[in-house]
Amino acid sequence: MLFQKLGKFVVRYPIAILCFWMVFAVAAALLPPHWNDVTLDGDLAFLPAGLPSVEAERLYREAFPQRQAKSQLVFAISRKDEPLTEDDLRFADNMASPLQNAQGVILYKAAIADEVPPTKEPEDDLSAPLQYAMDAWEESALLDSKNWHPLWNMAYASKQHGDADAEQQFLEHAMTLRPELKDETLELVPEDPFNWNQFDVLTRHTMVCGDMLTSKNGHAVLVVVESRNEFMATDNIRVLQEATQYVDTWRERAQEAGFMHLEIGVTGNAAIGGEMLMAAKESIANTELYTIVLVIVILLLIYRTPMLLAVPLLSIAVSFIISSWLVASLTQVHLLPGMEWFDFKVFKTSRIFIVVILFGAGTDFCLFLIGRYREELARCRDHELAIAQALAGVGEALTASAMTTVVGLGMMFFADFEKYRNSGPAIGLCLLITLLTCLTLAPAIMRFLGQVLFWPWGDTQSFVEKSRPVSAGWWDLISRLVCARPGLTLTVVVLLLGIVGFPSLYKQASQPAGRWRCRTTCSAISVTTAWPSRRRFRSAITSP
Repeated sequence: MLFQKLGKFVVRYPIAILCFWMVFAVAAALLPPHWNDVTLDGDLAFLPAGLPSVEAERLYREAFPQRQAKSQLVFAISRKDEPLTEDDLRFADNMASPLQNAQGVILYKAAIADEVPPTKEPEDDLSAPLQYAMDAWEESALLDSKNWHPLWNMAYASKQHGDADAEQQFLEHAMTLRPELKDETLELVPEDPFNWNQFDVLTRHTMVCGDMLTSKNGHAVLVVVESRNEFMATDNIRVLQEATQYVDTWRERAQEAGFMHLEIGVTGNAAIGGEMLMAAKESIANTELYTIVLVIVILLLIYRTPMLLAVPLLSIAVSFIISSWLVASLTQVHLLPGMEWFDFKVFKTSRIFIVVILFGAGTDFCLFLIGRYREELARCRDHELAIAQALAGVGEALTASAMTTVVGLGMMFFADFEKYRNSGPAIGLCLLITLLTCLTLAPAIMRFLGQVLFWPWGDTQSFVEKSRPVSAGWWDLISRLVCARPGLTLTVVVLLLGIVGFPSLYKQASQPAGRWRCRTTCSAISVTTAWPSRRRFRSAITSP
C-alpha cells in the first residue's frame, strides 16, 4: 500500500521531485563542510586502546613526552665501487643543510606564534624554542659553509631579539658569501620552506645516533628527517612528491659537480606510507572511472537504449553527492551545544567503499525498477500507470534488500577499531540515501522523459516486448531446469562449490591452533629521546 501511494505521488509530481533532489545536490556540492576538509587519515591513532602496540606507544610518550616524531623520511647517499670519500660525505652534508635551515625556519615561526613578542635585554638567553631554531641554523651553516640562508636567518632572529652585535656578525658572514645581500631586506629565507611537518633532522654529526647513519663499510650515509605525520597520513603523498623533487635536484647537482658515482634516493616509513597512499588514491580514481564505464557498457548491452542510462547514472550521482555531504556534516554535530558526546569521524579511505557500494547497489535498484517498468509498459501501454505499478511491485523488495545491508553495515558500530566503527554506519547512511533516490528520483526521471527513454527505437509495443535483456533466454532455461529437477540442481551446485572451496577449508583446518592466536605488533621507535637533538659539534661561527 505504501509503495502504491508512493508510485502515484511520483507520477503526479515528477517535476517537484526532480527540483527537490537537484537543489539538494547543488547545495550539498557548494555548502560546507566538504569531504576533504573533515575526513581523517592514518590508522595508528584509532586502534583500540588495549592493543599491545598502543599500550607501548602510550608508555613511550609518557617516558619521553617531548618526542613528537611519528615517521621518518630518509635520504640515502651511496656509491657501489668504494667507500664514500671526504668529498662525498661533504656533498651529503651540503644536501642536509637546506633541510636543517628549513627546520630552523619552522621552529622559529612556531616559537613566535606561541610566544609574546620578546622584551628581553640583549644579554638575556633566548627561550628554549627560539634556541632550538638557532641551533638548527647553526648546524645548517656548518653542514654547508657556502649556504648563506642560515646566516641570514640568524641575523634576522638576532635583530628581533635585540642583539645588534650578533646581527652584525651574521650579516657580515652572509654578505661575504653573497655580496648583493646588502641591498636586500632582512627576513627569513626561504619564505616558503619545506613543510613536511618535520620535528628534527638527523645527520652523521648528530649526537648519540649520528654514527648509526653511516654504513659499516662506508659505502652509504643517511640523512633522516623526522616527521610528526603518521606513516599512513595522506599528507605524506605531498611530502613524498616534494622529497622526490628534492632528490632529483640534488642528483642534477651531483652530476654537475662531478659526483656521477653517487646514488641518491629517498626511503623511510613516511615515504613508504606515501607510496601506499598514492597507490590507493590511484586505485580510487581507477575504481570510480572503471565502475562508471562498466555500468554504462552493461546497461547498453542489456537494454540497448542509451537514454535509459540517465536513470541510474543521475540517481547514483545525486545520491553520492548528497550522502557524502551528509556524512561530512555528521562530523560537525559535536560542535552543537549539548552534542559534545557525538564524536563521529569519517576517513578518507572510506570513499572507495562508498563509490563501489553506491554504484553497485544503485545500479541493481534501478535495473529492478526499469525491468519491472518494461514489463508493465508492455502489458498496459501507459507510461504513468507502468511507472506506478513498477514502483509498487519492486518497492518492498528493494527496501528489504537495502535495509538488510544497512543494518549489517550498522553492526560495525560495535567494532573496537574506530575506523571500522565509524565507517560502517557512514556507508550504511550513504546506501540509505541511494535507496531513497532510486525510489523517488529514478521513477521521476522516467516519468519526465516518457517516450524519450526508448530513443532512438521508440516505445512501440513490438520493441518493448522484443527488447528484453539479451540474457533473458538464459534465465528462462535456468528457471525451467531448477523447477523441473530441484534435487539434481542442488546436488550439482553443492558439489561444484565444494570442489572449489574444499582446498581452502582444508588448509585452514590443518593449521596449528597457536598460529591463529598469534598476534604480532611492530612499532618504529626513534633512537633519540629529547627535543630536537643537540648536535655533536657546537662550534660558534666567528666573523672572518
